[in-house]
Amino acid sequence: MQKGKVYRKDSSWWFRFKTPVIRNGKRVWKDRYARLARADEFDSVAQVKKSGLLAQYRNDLDTLQMTPSMMQTVNAFVENTYFPRKKETLKPSTLIGYKDFFRRNLKPAFEGLRMHEMRLHIAQQILDGIAKDNPHLSPGAIKHLKWLGVAIFEFAAQQGAFNPDARNPFSNVAIPKTQHKSQPTRHATLEDVVAMIGVLDEPAATVVAVAAFSGLRKSELQGLRWEDLKDGVLHVRRTAWRTTSVSETTKTEASQAPVPVIPVLAKYLATHRNGAPADGFIFAGPKMGKPLDLHNLANRVIRPALKNADIPWCGWHGFRRGLATTLYELGTEARTRQAILRHANVAVTEKHYTKSVNAVSLAAMRKVQKAFNAKIKKARRSRH
Repeated sequence: MQKGKVYRKDSSWWFRFKTPVIRNGKRVWKDRYARLARADEFDSVAQVKKSGLLAQYRNDLDTLQMTPSMMQTVNAFVENTYFPRKKETLKPSTLIGYKDFFRRNLKPAFEGLRMHEMRLHIAQQILDGIAKDNPHLSPGAIKHLKWLGVAIFEFAAQQGAFNPDARNPFSNVAIPKTQHKSQPTRHATLEDVVAMIGVLDEPAATVVAVAAFSGLRKSELQGLRWEDLKDGVLHVRRTAWRTTSVSETTKTEASQAPVPVIPVLAKYLATHRNGAPADGFIFAGPKMGKPLDLHNLANRVIRPALKNADIPWCGWHGFRRGLATTLYELGTEARTRQAILRHANVAVTEKHYTKSVNAVSLAAMRKVQKAFNAKIKKARRSRH
């Protein structure tokens, strides 16, 4: 039976024991430390031992055949094995989201923990702690963290880094309650768009115009090339989640649908082009052949300009929500709105609907053009 010492330190109960480590092909013993429970769960060492946690932990250690892979830290496995291997199967956007989610939430909680030490109660403590320390996180975000944990340890079992006979530590974790209160989503009205374009210089004004009158996602805006603009239509063919990571794929199959370019948008694009070559990124960054970083553009140019003019910033996705809202207010039917915004459910439920709706989409976008012209005239009258 695995021997060791139970003791209390800081805010936790710990178990110190020895485990085998492979060094130069030989097995040597090294002190290890396992977190058993929060300090406030038990009053004494005797209570910890009576709880059964220690007995279960000892049994697991005795029956588990240790390997160097199982003795690595959780963070080392995730960063050196899980993410590099998942790069082959996950979409770039999904992988980037997972990495960011892990870095901000799970990585600090996993610090010092080894693969063979993970148990249900530890996984529960991790999620409980994240929910307590991050009241802004929604229950949905906590649920995503749970399922990321499940995916990590399922993959670890497949790779021999976690005991395949042991229960996945995140499978039965309960989602803790949070203090999160949903905030209304922001969207750019036509009045907002008119005001923004009026105070922004190039290329920010054209980027905002394209975002507002196309409904493209931020990654799609960054990935646009001049060869995608043809016969009054923008063809969405790629995404650029990072300026150094351009993928010749879109978020969904439906995202590849063409987007009508209304006259006001064509005007801004023509002015922005100003003799540019026939190919290359529409919004090019300072580095040759790389797209413009819209995150930096927003923080360094757009936000300061809008703040000085007392105009609210809605975020890049706010233009997409704003176009959907404008189309709704103009009486455009739901299926046409979905086609213009290229939502995935259109491809699933109406596989060939996009082609037949192009004329309807163009008519709907002309309504947006007409409404925009009215707002421009109103803004001009108010200045005189």
